[in-house]
Amino acid sequence: MKIAIIGGAGAMGGVVGARLAQADLDVTLVDVWREAINTINANGLRIDDKSGESAIVPLHATADPASVGPVDLAIIFVKCYHTEDAVRNAIALIGPNTSVLTLQNGWGNAPRIAAIVGAERLLVGVTYHSGTLLGPGHVQHAGRGMTE
Repeated sequence: MKIAIIGGAGAMGGVVGARLAQADLDVTLVDVWREAINTINANGLRIDDKSGESAIVPLHATADPASVGPVDLAIIFVKCYHTEDAVRNAIALIGPNTSVLTLQNGWGNAPRIAAIVGAERLLVGVTYHSGTLLGPGHVQHAGRGMTE
């Protein structure tokens, strides 16, 4: 499965992207934060667990969604006020069989995304995992919980 995480260099995008990559899925992080993209491409994404365990996860990161092409699943993890711009900027990821999943906090994200990609491909969920951004290419998986 080919997956793109939109907002992937942030806390939750990094946590989810790293965990999916650790499960041997083909994951690309898409973000606008150049420093984090360069760090991740050069060194991998460092993910620390609340228990004190740490891992470096090799991942590809880019600011250019067109370089990735259509994916099977695009997961949205940007702040709600960036949703529409982020999805529009990442439209090259959306192919005829792409599903788009939002696990964002806040109300109103689903209709905004559906207006851009179509309601038929939108999946809406909630996660009780939490992440903390510690620096460029460095996140902490700060809390675990259900994702529905």
